[in-house]
Amino acid sequence: MLMSRSLSLTRSRTGLSIVAVLGMIASTVVRADDPPPAPAPPPEKPAVVVPGKLPVVHLLNGGYAPGTLGPIDRPGTLRWDSPSFARPFEFSANAVNAVHWPLPAALPRPEGDFCFELAGGDLVYGALLDLDDRKAVIQTPRMGKVSLDRDKIRRIDRWSNSSDLIYSGPNGLTGWTEVSPRGLFREESGQPISEKPGAILLGQFGLPARALVEFEISWKGKPDFLLALGVGTAEEQKTREEEVRRRAMNGQAAQKLNRTSLENAFRFEVWEGELVAHRETETEADLAPIQPIAAGPGRVHLQAYLDQEKGRMTVLSSSGQPLCDLSVKSKHGEVSPNIWLANLKGDVRLERLRISKWGGDSPREAKADLARIHLNDGSIVYGNVVDFDEKSREFVVKPEAGGEESRVGLDRLASVFLAPSADDARRTLRAVYLDGTRISGELTRIQDDAIWMTVPGLSEPCRLPIDGLRSLVVIRHEPVDKDKDKEVEKGDSGGRLEMDGLLLPGELASTSPDSGTSALAWKPEGSATASALKANASGKVIYKDPPPPKSPNLAQQQQRVRVIQAQPVGVAQGFLRALSSAPPSQSGPPGGRRAIHLRTGDIIPSEITKIDEAGVTFRTTLSDSTFVPNEKVKAVELALGGASVVRLNKSKQERLLTLPRMQKESPPTHLIRAKNGDYLRGRILGMDDKNVQVEVRLETKQVPRDRIARIIWLHPDEVDPTKAPAKPPESKGQARVQAVRSDGIRLTFVPEKFAEGTLSGRSDVLGPCRVSMKQVDQLLIGTAIDQAAAFTTYGPWRLKNAVEPKIAMDEEDGSSGRSPGTESALVGKPAPDFKLGLLNGETFKLSEQKGKVIVLDFWATWCGPCLQAMPQVERVTDEFKDKGVKLIAVNLQEGAPEIKAMLERHKLHPTVALDRDGVVAERYAANAIPQTVIIDKEGNISRLFVGGSPKLGDQIREALNDVLSGAKPAKGPVKE
Repeated sequence: MLMSRSLSLTRSRTGLSIVAVLGMIASTVVRADDPPPAPAPPPEKPAVVVPGKLPVVHLLNGGYAPGTLGPIDRPGTLRWDSPSFARPFEFSANAVNAVHWPLPAALPRPEGDFCFELAGGDLVYGALLDLDDRKAVIQTPRMGKVSLDRDKIRRIDRWSNSSDLIYSGPNGLTGWTEVSPRGLFREESGQPISEKPGAILLGQFGLPARALVEFEISWKGKPDFLLALGVGTAEEQKTREEEVRRRAMNGQAAQKLNRTSLENAFRFEVWEGELVAHRETETEADLAPIQPIAAGPGRVHLQAYLDQEKGRMTVLSSSGQPLCDLSVKSKHGEVSPNIWLANLKGDVRLERLRISKWGGDSPREAKADLARIHLNDGSIVYGNVVDFDEKSREFVVKPEAGGEESRVGLDRLASVFLAPSADDARRTLRAVYLDGTRISGELTRIQDDAIWMTVPGLSEPCRLPIDGLRSLVVIRHEPVDKDKDKEVEKGDSGGRLEMDGLLLPGELASTSPDSGTSALAWKPEGSATASALKANASGKVIYKDPPPPKSPNLAQQQQRVRVIQAQPVGVAQGFLRALSSAPPSQSGPPGGRRAIHLRTGDIIPSEITKIDEAGVTFRTTLSDSTFVPNEKVKAVELALGGASVVRLNKSKQERLLTLPRMQKESPPTHLIRAKNGDYLRGRILGMDDKNVQVEVRLETKQVPRDRIARIIWLHPDEVDPTKAPAKPPESKGQARVQAVRSDGIRLTFVPEKFAEGTLSGRSDVLGPCRVSMKQVDQLLIGTAIDQAAAFTTYGPWRLKNAVEPKIAMDEEDGSSGRSPGTESALVGKPAPDFKLGLLNGETFKLSEQKGKVIVLDFWATWCGPCLQAMPQVERVTDEFKDKGVKLIAVNLQEGAPEIKAMLERHKLHPTVALDRDGVVAERYAANAIPQTVIIDKEGNISRLFVGGSPKLGDQIREALNDVLSGAKPAKGPVKE
């Protein structure tokens, strides 16, 4: 009756459980195919620590730091020496979660004849030297020879030379593969644990056809887990996942595809408050309840005798009581070697997993409350184990009811169960070794590369070597008085220190810097001591997280901004003439700030009084200093309204900051932004309270100062790093800091003292300075200042050289085997449509030119190579004008008067289209000009030439002949 009732439940619940787990895999796969995020500044919070050469301490507050254990003789205290600090910290064990050491490539195998399972979950490997009714003498690799109270031993398993034993653990996450996204499972005390829904592990342990699997699983809240025995190989699982990705399946299809992962597995799962064992194939299903599961902390400890060939699983309790017997044959009787552990909801911890070969004989029921010995053949010998004869290697068993003693040799032994006893011993710390050894107790001291603990059952303190440790886990934390442990307020300098691989909540502390150390000292939460940072330290202290980046306003991004190139005299004169005659603009939002921006990212509110060849003179309320040299300046903001925000779309900003090839020897040094939004490139010679002197093409002009919104410096080392000025040495080897205030002010200085919530030091621009930490959102340290400067308002405004024309266009012999002009990825694709006004006042639309061959020549009056190439292009296209070939010279962002003047001087007569905002050039990837594009009669790009080589005319002529005749271009490899 029970089995038939359970079977009906299987049909509904089994499908749901598989759907739930596999649906999580499907959603994971979909996320893996999502496009990568757009480039952004580095994340404010550091990534999870990746194990390296040093162990890492993990704190209860989420902090972590690499370092090493140091000697200390105070009980319950860990001394932690981190390489970024001058002195070690002393953490209370109550503030520590664990210390984890990096794992080797392969874990060592435990040594010894036996595995001793002790009270409190401890595990020790070694040799048994003596055993009586009070004590056991054990020889261990870690502790040496120890005498242990017998009542602390729960079980003794044969270990050495046991050919039937396949796996004994768990050994953390070693041997497991995360099927779910990485990081959903973690290890604690060498045990896999997860509180994340949908966390899945695949254990590749090589289950034989007949296996005994003993496992123990615990939880803290309402459990909802799945343990599957006999899951397919990792290769099969990987193939299924790749197939899901390839076919971009929806959830239902992915579940159907992956169903075979669990189809033949024997599963343990929590259903509606009950742990059940079940198996389902395409034709059969069987289910049986194991035990009720209540909400709240709990555990289950079971033995599963699994015969995959016969499709049968018998489940016993840890004490040997039979609980269920499932029998569901699969179609082919295949053997699957792996195990699957999934946390559907709630939390799960795998505390024990032991896999051994099983001969196939029916397991025998055991009397859990009696001492006994389990033999290899499945039989059980009951009685009190009174002795171990080391010479004969035999256990001596005396029956409880009296009678003659019997002996059991190691060749017959499987396990020894001693009579259970209560254990309420105090344990705070557990040492977990790489070989699986676990020992817990109370920390007394750390000395001579060893940890000393008082271990329940041992009369003397136990010495545990640090070498070979995998983890130190604090398993008991004392309750904390929340009123006495309130969060440190910002005004008290509380924050979190973030460095490479380190995160420590805490506060700045007063210190006197020594040689090689910084004036900054950090006191982490939970540490009794503070320590100065070393002088080469780099990182940040965060007091207030910046707001998440807002989605850019498309209308603001694409607003029309005139970008004026400085080279042609006429255009520059037009810009200057407009500034001289127009009234001061009041456009832009109010609330800007007059300020000077330094290359280090500093923002200093100030009134600019003068600019000359030496630098900038200013007034500020922050300091008595009044001057900063040009090599330190990045920008000055002269106007209040609308001057604090730079808004240009990407293509316009790139074009504005691209240095033409003809200007490499004499690059511009400044960008000048008028209040109406126009930009001019040139060289600032000087500025006073009325005028700005600007040099444009060797001509000096005067511009009224009140027409200028901002000036941006373009430094030579931005295009040629060898021209960078020498950096001044740090004061006494001290690292710089940059205080980022909540009002937007950024100030860089060398710290000298911290006291009473104020950090004081010396700035090489402002001289002596003081910063109240109550006003600071972030404190950047060392090289983090330069990294952050790249993402400030003016950090990305840096000159770059224009792209050089492709050398392949100048080939003399055509040995590349590829037609010139076919290198671009645009060749062969439909030409982007556009509509532009012409110089003569008419309009040109590309889509209306079907049936004609169109030649687009992208150019500008300031581009020397363009003026050399255009006569060739015009002359060749005139040869084909009777065959439907039309030349359109697309000018980039210049005015009609300048264009007409240039064409008249050079006696050129092309049809000129005005790309006033550069949109068409962007569509055709015209990042370097001249660029000539040939579009065939069907509207496809047939050739694209970059540069103006002497052979350009011949190449265009050959290309036009091919296009008109329908000949296909050669597609040979491009010559390197």
